[in-house]
Amino acid sequence: MGARVVVVDNCPTRTRQAAERLTSLGCEVRCAQSAYGALHILESEKPDLVIVNWFLEDMMLHEFAEHCKHVNTDCVLMVSFDRSQRARPRGLDDPYIDGWLPYDGGDHVWVSVLDRVQSGATPVSV
Repeated sequence: MGARVVVVDNCPTRTRQAAERLTSLGCEVRCAQSAYGALHILESEKPDLVIVNWFLEDMMLHEFAEHCKHVNTDCVLMVSFDRSQRARPRGLDDPYIDGWLPYDGGDHVWVSVLDRVQSGATPVSV
């Protein structure tokens, strides 16, 4: 079985697209459209990877990251962003965030992150 992944995004289209891509790569995927929904999933399951949109409507990203790591210290937290923004948002560096993941990256980006998660290596920004 592949990695257990939680995808958090308030946009249903992006959530579905990410879930479809990750499922095709052999992952077991759960989705949430809010930070609180994701934390509820984290309390009942122990995912290997959490991919969260940098913009959450119901909680600040740094708060979510801290709660996420307190609930599941072993999960890897990657923040997704759209490269059309030209750069990841500034001022959001946080010790609980393991890396940044562009939504519009090719499959090689997703596979690279999953390989690092499954091998136990901490991801880096891609």
